[in-house]
Amino acid sequence: MRVIAGSAKGRKLKSSLKYALRPTSDRVREALFDILGLRVQKVHFLDLFAGTGSVGIEALSRGAKQATFVEKKASYAELIRRNVELCGFTNFEIIVYDVLRAIVSLHNRQRKFGLIFIDPPYRSDLALKTLQALDATDLLDQEHSIIVEHSIKNPLPARIGNLIVERVSEFGDTLLTFYRREEEKAEKEEEPKEERPKE
Repeated sequence: MRVIAGSAKGRKLKSSLKYALRPTSDRVREALFDILGLRVQKVHFLDLFAGTGSVGIEALSRGAKQATFVEKKASYAELIRRNVELCGFTNFEIIVYDVLRAIVSLHNRQRKFGLIFIDPPYRSDLALKTLQALDATDLLDQEHSIIVEHSIKNPLPARIGNLIVERVSEFGDTLLTFYRREEEKAEKEEEPKEERPKE
C-alpha cells in the first residue's frame, strides 16, 4: 500500500497483520482521486472509519488543506498517526471515537468539510446510518461531496433525506457512491395580502 500521487508520492504506508483491516485498494483510491481531480485541493477532508488513514493521506498528498481522521479503535488510530507522520504531514487531526458520535461532536464544534469519505465495515448497516447522521447535521461546506465505499451486494438508496446520489462508480465488487446535498428550494412565495374593501 502506497501513496499514489502528490507530494508524498511513492511513500509506503504501514498496515497491520494483527488486526483485520481492509484498506481501500490502490486501484480504488486512484480512481477516486481521478474523479475528484482538483476538487481535493485546499479542502478540509473528513475520513470516517479511517483504518490505516490511506484515503485521508492521499488527500493531503494531493493538496488538501487539512485532514480529520475518525477511527474508533485506538490501535488503528496509532497506525494512522504513524502513517501520516511517515509522510511528513502536520495538518491533521485524529479523533478516537465512535463515528456516529464524532459526527455530532464535530457538528457541535461547527466544523465544516469540503469532502467526506465513508468506508465502514462491509457487513454492516453503518454506511446508511452514517449518511443519515450527516444529513441531520451541517458538516458540509459549499463545495461539499460525500463518497461512500461499499460492497456491490449492499447498494445504497438514491436519496437519503436531502442527500442525493450524483454518481456511482463500480470496481469489481466495490462501489463508490457519490452524494451531494440537494439545493435549497427558493423561498416560499409570500401569501397574498388580504385587501380590505374601501368604505
